[in-house]
Amino acid sequence: MKGHGMNPTDGLTAFAINEREVTEEYLRVNNIEQTLNEVLNSVLIKRSEDPYSELAKLLDAQSTSQKRLIGIKLIDSFSCEGRSAIMVRLQTCRFSVDVTISTSDPWCTASSTPDGESDLNDTSSTEEMQQVLEQKLARNDIILTDQTRVDSILQSIVPIIGNATCLATSLAVLEAGAKIEGTELVHFIAALAAIPTEKLRIPIPIINLLENTAASTLLQEIFLVPHNVKSIYRALDLSSKMIATLALHLKEGKVSLSKSGTACHALSFQDVNLIECLKNLMQSPCTSSDQQRAEECLQIGSNVFVNSDQVQTDLGVAKGDQIEKIAEIIEALPLSSIILPFDDMDISALSALEDKMRDTKLTQMDPSFTLIARRISPECIKNLDESSPMPLVLSLGQYTTVSEFIESVRYAHNVGCSIVMETTSSESLLSSEMLIALAVGLEIEYVKFGGWSQTESMLRYNSLLALANELFDKDDNMRSLPFLRCS
Repeated sequence: MKGHGMNPTDGLTAFAINEREVTEEYLRVNNIEQTLNEVLNSVLIKRSEDPYSELAKLLDAQSTSQKRLIGIKLIDSFSCEGRSAIMVRLQTCRFSVDVTISTSDPWCTASSTPDGESDLNDTSSTEEMQQVLEQKLARNDIILTDQTRVDSILQSIVPIIGNATCLATSLAVLEAGAKIEGTELVHFIAALAAIPTEKLRIPIPIINLLENTAASTLLQEIFLVPHNVKSIYRALDLSSKMIATLALHLKEGKVSLSKSGTACHALSFQDVNLIECLKNLMQSPCTSSDQQRAEECLQIGSNVFVNSDQVQTDLGVAKGDQIEKIAEIIEALPLSSIILPFDDMDISALSALEDKMRDTKLTQMDPSFTLIARRISPECIKNLDESSPMPLVLSLGQYTTVSEFIESVRYAHNVGCSIVMETTSSESLLSSEMLIALAVGLEIEYVKFGGWSQTESMLRYNSLLALANELFDKDDNMRSLPFLRCS
């Protein structure tokens, strides 16, 4: 070997260089140095009493095995009204997540196949839908924090599993992702939507004041909209006093009603005494001298419904009569806000109603004190442009995935539209925390969760209170913005 001039250390040097390169590559690929620095910085910032437990928890959260789905189960369930529902249970190696959603509404089961034909998920049994989900998610090495990828897969199998199961699974993945990341659900949602946490505020609550028990009438709700109120607690406090005051007015006016707690249910909005009671309410102390700030006020609004089974698709006699009656209601009641019944799926009726409303006192009021909103279908969101900003009423139950809902909200905001997030029977079984986190995390301006007589509504409003106390200034946490009316 000497004759060849070979240095005995050359082999060791080459081995050492190669080993160092392998080690450096391993550290780079797995991002170990950066992760350790971030974890150590977090421990130093938090300075907990047990830094090693905190360190272990943070390192454990970095493991990709913790982020994978190991099982999914579908369970046939029921809502409080005895209607059908589906529970989706996701299982990771550390925890499980349950999300239940109603399947009784037509939207929940109907879906569209690629050829445009209708498909119903009741043709697929719960076991068959579970097998499809397991094949697409649990066996495909899915990372639960990758909401976009999961939702893309879910949307591809909507014709098989149905809208409701798809949305429930997407929401379960959302909750699991937040748990894996060890962050508040509201902050996790804000990060998905690329919204800085410092921009988050509590949305303005639209609270039902009266509900009509006769489904055949056009006007089925009278609600309250706080204006220039700084905190969610103050908004709810003023609303409760206003509801109690209205109950006295209704009793004195001999308006037929049933009372449950502080919530009243009027039987007829055509009652002259009821109209007088509402006018008196706007002059009562609870709407004037009780305000802590002179600019505080509660505006009265209405929600108008039409029965699509009883009207013509084109603007005909039946629908024309309804438009006339809606205009009469607007003139008769002391309204500052209204949610219109027609959407982009019935654009001719919507245009006719807007034309009719131009001569009403509602559209002649100060626009900063009026809220004129309309419903819009997910399919029509992308037809909006910056030339006609308006408040839009959206419901989570209209969508099949979280990503789709986030995309609609962001698009509406980008073209200048504010959002009223309304809950329906489809979302009655969803947790208050989930709904609140979506509303706050996506910068939604208004939430409409129902009235004081409904337990689920109060759970949601109390969740808003809890989140406000936890993340925001107790006395200044709610959005305060001028209302935007339809053009």
